[in-house]
Amino acid sequence: MTKKMGLGGIGLKLAVPSVMYFLIAGLLTLFFPKILQITSIPHWTLMRIGIILLAMGIPMLVISAATVSVSFRKGKLLTTGIYSRSRNPLYAAWILFIIPGLSLFFKSWPVLGTTLITYISFKVFIKNEYLYLKETFGEEYLDYAARVNELLPLPKLFRKKSTRIHHDPK
Repeated sequence: MTKKMGLGGIGLKLAVPSVMYFLIAGLLTLFFPKILQITSIPHWTLMRIGIILLAMGIPMLVISAATVSVSFRKGKLLTTGIYSRSRNPLYAAWILFIIPGLSLFFKSWPVLGTTLITYISFKVFIKNEYLYLKETFGEEYLDYAARVNELLPLPKLFRKKSTRIHHDPK
């Protein structure tokens, strides 16, 4: 049996490598701005894109955090609302919108790489969360996982076909 998972899931495990990389990338950019700053795109353009990404990511983060906390306290698998489009909207908000949005304010190629580091960390650590959910919710979670994308809320047309086989319990 997998160890009980807290409300934060793998959040702290994602934060540690992401913050460490962000700090190193920021310092490198500070010391070597001519090499590492984004100069091919005007700063005001980067700022506007960053603001748009944050305007999309912050509400997604707030909504997913609020709804998952209620469901977690009830011991129920959350499969409705924003969770009907993405199995991990909270992590998606960080990886797809908030980190890239904040990174653009720094005008730094390496800082923008924080998104990649966070995504790689997500792929490594999320397996523990999936195992916990499978052990806790069984078939209900497996059906949900086969139906809903991991991060991107893409239409069915663009999703991989489900390989989940439903067995008749007879």
